[in-house]
Amino acid sequence: MKINHRKFASILLILSMLAVLFMQVQPSAAEGEYILLDMFNTDLAAGSVHGTSAEPIGGTRTVTDTNSKISIINGELDFAAGAVANDGLWGESNNRTSGRAFLWKVAPSDTNGIINIGLDTNTSGAVNDRLVFAGGGVLQIVPNGGTAYPVGAYTAGTYYVAAVMRTTGLYWFINGEAFADWSLICITAAGTAAGLPAMTAGSATSIFKVDDMRIPNIVWLPTPLAYDTFTRADGAIGNSETTGPDSQTTPSLAWTGGAISSNKNVITPSLGSDVLLDGAMENWISSTNLTSWVEEISGSSTVNREASDIHSGTYATRIDVDASNSSTGITQYPSVVVGTWYKASVWAKANVVGRSATFFTTFATKYLSLTTSYVNYFYTGRSAGGYYGFGRSSSVSSSLYFDDALLEPLTLSSLFSSVSTSDTDVIVDANVTLTARTQAGLVTNLDSTSSPANFLIAYHDGTNVYLDKNVGGTYTNLISSAQTYSDGATLRVITYTSSGSLKVRVYYNNVMVGSEQTVSDAGIISNTRHGLFSTYSGNSFDNFTLFARGTGDEYGDLPDEITLPTHTPTNTYTATVTSTATETSTPTETFTPTATMTGTISPTVTFTDTATATLTETVTPTFTLTFTPTITGTPPTSTATAMMPTPFYNSEITYGDIAVLGVNSMLLMTLLLAFMYWLITRRPQRGQ
Repeated sequence: MKINHRKFASILLILSMLAVLFMQVQPSAAEGEYILLDMFNTDLAAGSVHGTSAEPIGGTRTVTDTNSKISIINGELDFAAGAVANDGLWGESNNRTSGRAFLWKVAPSDTNGIINIGLDTNTSGAVNDRLVFAGGGVLQIVPNGGTAYPVGAYTAGTYYVAAVMRTTGLYWFINGEAFADWSLICITAAGTAAGLPAMTAGSATSIFKVDDMRIPNIVWLPTPLAYDTFTRADGAIGNSETTGPDSQTTPSLAWTGGAISSNKNVITPSLGSDVLLDGAMENWISSTNLTSWVEEISGSSTVNREASDIHSGTYATRIDVDASNSSTGITQYPSVVVGTWYKASVWAKANVVGRSATFFTTFATKYLSLTTSYVNYFYTGRSAGGYYGFGRSSSVSSSLYFDDALLEPLTLSSLFSSVSTSDTDVIVDANVTLTARTQAGLVTNLDSTSSPANFLIAYHDGTNVYLDKNVGGTYTNLISSAQTYSDGATLRVITYTSSGSLKVRVYYNNVMVGSEQTVSDAGIISNTRHGLFSTYSGNSFDNFTLFARGTGDEYGDLPDEITLPTHTPTNTYTATVTSTATETSTPTETFTPTATMTGTISPTVTFTDTATATLTETVTPTFTLTFTPTITGTPPTSTATAMMPTPFYNSEITYGDIAVLGVNSMLLMTLLLAFMYWLITRRPQRGQ
């Protein structure tokens, strides 16, 4: 079969050119790994950043820069002093996707200004969901346009911030300076909108730099230590759930204490024996003198034995209060253990509406708003010693009735429902519903379920939020703050280790309570059991959530978590191609003339002479192909770990680089050979 060499060469040349074109349009590593990767590679003067493209990938930057204070210098977005509040840069919108991570490198020059980093719903005004580097070195979270609350502290330096979308809300992480590992600093539960990555100045004194703004293509969610909605049949509590709050796989941990009731965790304390003497008020020396109680009388008010209007038994106590509301009551000094939790109760009523009584317990003085029927009034609390009794409050010209009083100790180990983990530093929260005059909340760093003696408890009693520590059986109050109670509101405790001590923060309904506390007691800081605390069976808990704080590098798998060099290396591959084609043509031609001569000779001879011309050409091409990789950049000197990487730019040639270089070389060589073949075959043959 005859081959048309020129057509074959042309086809080979076209295919080689298409191969090279295909090679050039292949997506880069950044395009495959990131939705957004803005390294701010090209310097731009202040006032000219708006409308430029993220580098190397991620769409268009939107910038508001009223006073021309935002520029790109040496590969960083630079905010100079004098910016108008809420001026900044926004990326393009990203749909709400659970596990979508947004990351920034942030470098405040001091703690005087305000820096806002987060996700916005538009490109102007305050950033909707934001981490705030606030004045005075305070880190704050603003959830979904709500009220800012503190979550930590910062100094001038370099930080890496990550906001990870939940179905509703965000997980917030920070790394850098005092945060040696990726640390979970806040979990918010508000907001379902799409998000534009944003960074803005909060004041004219804000001086900072931002770099490495990125959105990895891979989705990622932190794994809880435990999570439980308690959605299962009533009865034994069993284990925590295997699916987390955002559908992530979660360890199933065994609960100790508590039970399921109507899809809630309910703790039923064990009650000891009543320590009152004659709490039923059955024993009287006379009609006005109780055997085991002391009568306190003034004015014309009196204490009386009541035989007709009783709750149970034979007698009750009736206090008749005069028109002057003179002080009157009964008391006793029971034998109690200081520091033990007790339940104090009494059945009481008044003969007319609108009257009140005073209830003296060994842990607090309470006031009872009485009705005209017997009602059981009860309180729980921790005994400080002292007396127990009842008296008038606002009870002018009325009769008050008391019967069947009790003071019962609560078994401490029965007040907890906890799980065992391997972490001392945690973020733990739950939705708490409680009965006024009792306590319900969280326990952290508990040493034992059977003989608890060292732990922290944070709880609400309907009026205040408290943080107490128990060391060797002795309680110390650390925080006591009035906080408006709301059914089902979230109580949260955050602990983390710093300089050998445990730092503790308490939040109620997304408001920080009191100030950060330092706990240095050896009996507490190494304990790894955490859970719930309650002094009454009518209290309940829902949506228990337990995460590691991250101080043990529990979030080392967060996207982009590797060592970040302190430079931006550039890998440049310079391919030098030297093509030396030497064409040697040595033609060999033989001419044999052809002629026909006819003559008549005797005898007759006819002869024919033929001449043949043959052309022989020899072409010897010589090619030299040289590829010289040139690497620019300074080897990294940073020893910091757990920072965001620059995988698209690497200071060393990787196997992937070599593979790409080899493929590129082969394609280029194919192109050159095809071109030379085409040059050779395009010469027309002689005689054609």
